[in-house]
Amino acid sequence: MAHPQSSSSAPLVLVAGGTGHLGARVVRTLLARGCRVRVLARPRAASRTRAADLQALGPHDAFEVVEADLARGDADGALAGACRGADAVCSCAGASVDLHALGDRQTFARVDRDGNLALLAAARAARVGRFVYVGVHDGSRSYRDTAYVAAHEAVAEALAAGPLPHAVVRSTGLFWFFGEV
Repeated sequence: MAHPQSSSSAPLVLVAGGTGHLGARVVRTLLARGCRVRVLARPRAASRTRAADLQALGPHDAFEVVEADLARGDADGALAGACRGADAVCSCAGASVDLHALGDRQTFARVDRDGNLALLAAARAARVGRFVYVGVHDGSRSYRDTAYVAAHEAVAEALAAGPLPHAVVRSTGLFWFFGEV
């Protein structure tokens, strides 16, 4: 398969959670459309393996990986560094619902809310042009009292407060983990 030609003038998109199920699909699509992609991935072996597989899909100069853990916020400056120079951020990142990763579980408040809010703050400081966030469907009504929905809605509300141009993708559900049950 021929790789699309990369160019330093092609848009640079930071994909948080880019080695996860949804994020990897977003990365593949962006690379196929000729974008440069910077993946924000947790510093662990499984993420590195998935990132190497994704890197093979595009020209070498179109893909890079930055390791950071959203659950730790931006105390070490990794999120600010990841956002620097990006034209857009797409956050597909969230606490894992992988049944095989029960020992690696983080809370929705810590990752989905606090981690994404730290990423949003870093994107604003870096003057990123647009922020795309994968939220939850109908979070303003049903299930607002659940930790999962409340965490996602906090980020959607912070985006709505501005001033960064944004889009909230309100998915009805992502069901790949049911294959593990």
